[in-house]
Amino acid sequence: SEKVYPNKSNLLYVLSAANATDVGSIVIGTNEVGGTYYSSSVIANPYASISDYKSKYIGIDVGLKGLANISSGLVTGAYPIIDNNVKYYDVLFWEGGTLTTLKRYYLECEPKFTVYTIHALFQNGHYRSIHFSKQSEETITKDSTTYRQTPFENTSNIYTYSTHSSSERVLGVTETKQIKLRTDWITEAECLLYKQIVTSPSCYMDNGGTDYISVIPVSNSYRIIKKANQKMFALELDFRYSLQNFRQRG
Repeated sequence: SEKVYPNKSNLLYVLSAANATDVGSIVIGTNEVGGTYYSSSVIANPYASISDYKSKYIGIDVGLKGLANISSGLVTGAYPIIDNNVKYYDVLFWEGGTLTTLKRYYLECEPKFTVYTIHALFQNGHYRSIHFSKQSEETITKDSTTYRQTPFENTSNIYTYSTHSSSERVLGVTETKQIKLRTDWITEAECLLYKQIVTSPSCYMDNGGTDYISVIPVSNSYRIIKKANQKMFALELDFRYSLQNFRQRG
């Protein structure tokens, strides 16, 4: 199971094989508080009629952002898929004539702190969504390149000292943003899985819009915080925005 947050994606990947159990569609089964069945929606795989979609990963955003923005033409059954009555939902698909549950997602209210979501490429070839819902810390650092002119000026074979020309000048400034993120309390199994993000070669931050921001893990190690008397853990990681602002002297 995973948690989902408003305006954030949860990427789901299914490895499809060239046989009768290919994923032609998935079913979103929603439930109310207490587990009461609420509704179901079927999302068609738009690539199912193309032969080269087989034996590959099929990816879909089944987070609240993805289900809220999916086209109605791809959905049969209840639409919109998620409304205020839904507490959690299951993602299922047909396997050999039987509905099989892939994963369960629990709706979380917007917490006290801003939620940052990182989509990271894992070792098995798919992107996994990790939510960091605890207090974050953002820092901005700059790197300046400076130069100086010679303080002596030669006018008619007479050398004079110029205080102004000897002053240090800024040639260019590079600004870099870095952010420290912390997960909510997670299980030991999740902790062992999520630590792959440190060595992930491709990471994107979900800012709640239609695009993702490229970030780079800068931690050479990860910090695990343990909750007293419980087998719960939290991860703390540092990321650097890959986009840098640069200003140059005109």
